[in-house]
Amino acid sequence: MKLFHIFVVVIITICQYGTSVSGLDLNRLFVHYSALFGGYWKMPLTVKEINSTNPLQFVFAGHDGEINADFYSHKGDPRFFLLFDQNGNIAGIRTGVRVQSS
Repeated sequence: MKLFHIFVVVIITICQYGTSVSGLDLNRLFVHYSALFGGYWKMPLTVKEINSTNPLQFVFAGHDGEINADFYSHKGDPRFFLLFDQNGNIAGIRTGVRVQSS
């Protein structure tokens, strides 16, 4: 039984290492998309950063007057939005679900 516990601890340690943020700049915003090592996407922190990428990865999707924020969706994938305040700085994220109309 002791050998089984050692095996479980080793497996958990390996899995945790693979999903850790070791080596990443923690002053940036990253989205984790994979259980494999290195499965992180760097997200923009300002609208200026969005507009400076070529080709554009995010597009303006609208303004939410209730929270006074502009939201940008990933080009071609309207399930994930970045929210930006009036100064153009990241203010949060919004997720959604695609619904087909019948």
